[in-house]
Amino acid sequence: MLIRLLEQSQDLLARQAAEIGARLLSGNDALLLTGLFGASKAPMLSEISRQAGRPLLVMTSSSAEAESLAKDLQFFSREPVGFLPEREEDPEIRRQRIACLAGLAAGELRLAVASIQATLERLPPPNALMDAAIPLRAHGQIPRDKLLRALETAGYRQAHQVTDRGEYSLRGNLLDLFPPTGDAPVRAEFFGDELLSLREFDPASQRSVRPLQEMIALPVVEVPLGDDACEAAIRALRAAEQTQGGQVSFEMTKALEDRRPFPGMDAYLPYFYPETADLLQYVAPDAVLVLADPGGLEARVRDFAERCLACGVRRGKSDASRTSRLTPRATSECACTLAINAPLLDRTDLKAKLSLRPRINLEEFARTN
Repeated sequence: MLIRLLEQSQDLLARQAAEIGARLLSGNDALLLTGLFGASKAPMLSEISRQAGRPLLVMTSSSAEAESLAKDLQFFSREPVGFLPEREEDPEIRRQRIACLAGLAAGELRLAVASIQATLERLPPPNALMDAAIPLRAHGQIPRDKLLRALETAGYRQAHQVTDRGEYSLRGNLLDLFPPTGDAPVRAEFFGDELLSLREFDPASQRSVRPLQEMIALPVVEVPLGDDACEAAIRALRAAEQTQGGQVSFEMTKALEDRRPFPGMDAYLPYFYPETADLLQYVAPDAVLVLADPGGLEARVRDFAERCLACGVRRGKSDASRTSRLTPRATSECACTLAINAPLLDRTDLKAKLSLRPRINLEEFARTN
């Protein structure tokens, strides 16, 4: 009897999801879906994606809620599920962000979850991130000096011995590297410019684990350190010195000149690219956007617009105790650096972008008039 009830429940879920999928295909009007609580959201959303044949990007009010839903979706889904954390300096958070953004840009993730803040955070253009990825194939040809430059551009750090993600080491004809999304470092053996072999190895014992035919080493940083981007950042920061006052630190300028990452570099994103991107530019054009608790999302967006995300100061207030090496003029709301000016997508731009996509408004309770 229990098995029969489960089969009936699954059939009902499939029929409901198929109906929703058909309505999504008919236009860009938002659909209202109510009555789903907690983990019950995951099987329905997974089935909607399957029935509609479209990717889904789910937006939640908080990062904790997004992570929890991503785990639920992974349990019910037959495909990998992406989770985009909000930007932090933590290496694990950076790894998760790179993996999710690259998976979306490459079309490999059909289900992804992000908080509204992570959705609004400005990003490098998708092509800038993906162009910094390094494809390697056994028995292929790649000049080692070109490969080393590519690793530096992608933010890899040279080390005596590779032990952590984001490191590389060159010893004779052996190049070791540890991609940010890899489970183990990889050893590439060269003969001149020919890549003879690729194999994962144990960093403790240095013994081979398994051979690889090919791999893609994703960048370690969200802002690849290419020549054009770094030169653009230097010019833009120096121009900001003239118009906004303050002084760019020597350490920052030196890091850009040497094509090295520096702490907080992601916050300076608008200086690297004439036009930044956002998460909606990483997802497929036919992706369905799911707004979990639209009212809560709207409240969060309003809150972002009213305060500085770095120090929490509301508009119209100031905090004279904060100092920085590059400070806005006195008319600014707070004394934070120019790095955090306009860190998020504008609220009006968000609404315009949402209106162009098929959407599902996910609410736990039905609206009452």
